[in-house]
Formats: sequence, C-alpha cells, structure tokens
Amino acid sequence: MRASDFEISNYSKLDKILSKLCEMVVKGQQSEKDYGMVAAAVLDPDNQIVARLNRPGDNGKRIHAEHAAMEDYETKYGPIPEGSIVITTLSPCNASMDERDGPSCTSIINNSSVRKVYCGYMDPTQDDDTRQFNLMETADKSIRIKCKQFADTFLGDVHETQTLEERRKKKRQTRRAAYGPGLFGGYGYYSDYGNSDGGGDGGGGESMKNENFADGKNPQDKGDSKRHGVPTKASVSTLRKVAKQGGRKGQLAHWMANMKSGKKK
Repeated sequence: MRASDFEISNYSKLDKILSKLCEMVVKGQQSEKDYGMVAAAVLDPDNQIVARLNRPGDNGKRIHAEHAAMEDYETKYGPIPEGSIVITTLSPCNASMDERDGPSCTSIINNSSVRKVYCGYMDPTQDDDTRQFNLMETADKSIRIKCKQFADTFLGDVHETQTLEERRKKKRQTRRAAYGPGLFGGYGYYSDYGNSDGGGDGGGGESMKNENFADGKNPQDKGDSKRHGVPTKASVSTLRKVAKQGGRKGQLAHWMANMKSGKKK
C-alpha cells in the first residue's frame, strides 16, 4: 500500500459529490421507499462512482450507506481498488448498534483497500477510534451544516460552533446522564439530549396534536405508529435507534421518544 492511498485532495470535487449525496438524502425522503438519512459513495481512481442511501436490510435492520455503496460497487465493478475513497454525509460508525445489518462501517472499510474517507459531518457519538484510514470532514460550512441537519434527526442537536472534541465530550456526558435505572422501559433520559423538532428534511412536520399515536382497538383505527411498525412500548434509547431509519417511521419514533422524555416533539 502506498502513502498516496491515504492522501485526500481535490476538495472541490469531493464537495460537489457531497452536495449530490445531500440531494440524494432529500429525494430519498420524498420518495415512497424506506430510505434513511445518510448517503455515501465509492469513488475509484478511474472516476467510477457508486452512491447509495441507508436502506432496509434483513429482519427489520438497516444497511448503512457506506456498506450499501461498497457492496454495490463490488457487484458492479468488482473489488474496490487501492486509491479509492469513500465519501459520506456522516462519518462511518464503529459502535455496536442493534439496528444495523452487518458489521460497523469502520470495520467494513478497515477490511477493504479503502484508506481514505471524506465526510460532510463528523459523528460525535462514535468515540472508539479503531479506524485504519484517513478520515477528513469537509471545510465547506454550508455542506457541513446540511449534513449535520440530516444527522440531527437521529443523533440529537449539537451546537455548530463546538469543536469535534467538544461535541464528543458533550455526547459522552449526555450518555452518562441518559442511561441507567430509571423511567421509560428501564432507562433514564437526559433532557438536554436531542432537541430536533422532527420537521425539515426528516419529512412530515405535522403538529403532534394532530398525530394519532394510539394503536386503536380496531384495525381501521390503528394510529400511524402502529401502521408504520414503531415499537410504541419500547424504551427511549430503542426509539432513538428506530428514528435513525428516517422516513415517516423514523419521524414517529423521534416524536415518541421526545414525548416519553417529557419534551416537545
């Protein structure tokens, strides 16, 4: 492996791709398909590119965007060559996630020939640095804000002016305060975590007072949560994971988690 395989350059070109990925996220939410709020692409040295959205996997789980893009690239072009780069709206996951289909995106990239990743927003919730690739966040503020807005629909809001280390520190403090014996399915919840309003690019945006969360006694009376398969009796932490799926199901899970934690939607 060459040192150049770790070098990230031509930021203008990569930012254009990130902008296209952001457009994919918006169009995915406007479609009838169950796409998530993250998009990723594989770009090889010959400028062949495959871009994909977070999508449904097996057993109700989700195939993350990086996983989907790398898998589909190999289906179309064969093994990903050295010198390729992954571009993603949100930096690759590395933590254990019940909702994810397959290993972490960091593990998948580590086990490939890809040694550079360019992202729109650095996920502050992923603290364990196990990556074996060069990871860089865009310097384009407008793109970063847009990617952050997508991520906020399931990560919770983080102040834009904070540095990456400050963001990570806030999330660590939040998780320490959030989880442990308490209400709502056995888990406590920290009220300053996740104050996204559920509207915007996440879809919908209807007022909660018009939302029917009840399951209903008759099939014709089932609420949106039941129809979309939201686990209404789940803990707040589980609902936050479901919210990552995006679309109407993710929006309803986000609202319900906020309701259980005593917050506005």
